[in-house]
Amino acid sequence: MPVSRNKKKKKKKKKKQNPVYGKKTVQKQNKERLMQKLQGTKFENAKVQMNRFKHSVSELILDYGAPLLDECKSNEDFGKHVGFLVLCWNIANVPDEVERGKQIEEIVDNMLEPTRQKLGKEFEQVRTQFIDDMDLWVQRKILLYDEYKYMVVNYDLTFPDGEPYLTVASTKANV
Repeated sequence: MPVSRNKKKKKKKKKKQNPVYGKKTVQKQNKERLMQKLQGTKFENAKVQMNRFKHSVSELILDYGAPLLDECKSNEDFGKHVGFLVLCWNIANVPDEVERGKQIEEIVDNMLEPTRQKLGKEFEQVRTQFIDDMDLWVQRKILLYDEYKYMVVNYDLTFPDGEPYLTVASTKANV
C-alpha cells in the first residue's frame, strides 16, 4: 500500500536504495517523461529544471494530501487521488472565491456529465458531494498551504520499489 512522505519519514530503518531506482535515476526518468507530456501543449518549449523553487512542490502536494493518500489501498487509487489533489491545489490558487466556485462546478459537471443518465435521480446528490469534496480540499490548501503559490502544469507518478515518487512541472501562480 502506498504511503505519504510523512509516513516514510517516520520509519526508523532506512531502506537501501536500489541502484536502478536511485533518486537521481528516478528524477531523470521522470523529467524525461514530463518533457514528453508537455509536447504539444503551450508549455512544450518550457525549460524543465529540477528543484528550481525554494520548496519541493511534489512534497508539498503529498503532504497536503496525506490524510487522503494514507487511506489508499492500491497504487491505482493513489494515482487517482494525486490527480484530484493536483486539481484542487491549482483551483485554490485562483484568488477570486466566486471564480473558484465556478471552476469547481464546471469541472464536476464535465466529469459527471457522461454518467448523468446512469445515475438518474442520484445525479444531483453525487454532483453536490463531488463539489463539497473538492471545496473541502481547496479550502484545506488555502488554510494550510496558501503561502505556496505554485501551479502544477503536469506531473508524473511512479512507484519505484513500490513507493510513490511524484515529479511535478510547476510554475509560480500569477496572483
